[in-house]
Amino acid sequence: IWSPTPDVRAMLMVGLLGAFTTFSTFSLDVALLYGRGDLLGVAGYVSASVLASIFALFAGFWIVRTIAN
Repeated sequence: IWSPTPDVRAMLMVGLLGAFTTFSTFSLDVALLYGRGDLLGVAGYVSASVLASIFALFAGFWIVRTIAN
């Protein structure tokens, strides 16, 4: 049986709970914009969030590759 150290457990819990709360906040913001009838705001917010996350992923890849070489 895997028995992680307290530091690893804390890191996993913070990461896991952080992901859930971030996604919940994103979902709530989309629902509130939609509820107000701001469909353009919904489209912009969802598009910007997805594009920013993909950009951040590739930026992270680039940084790691730059440091590793």
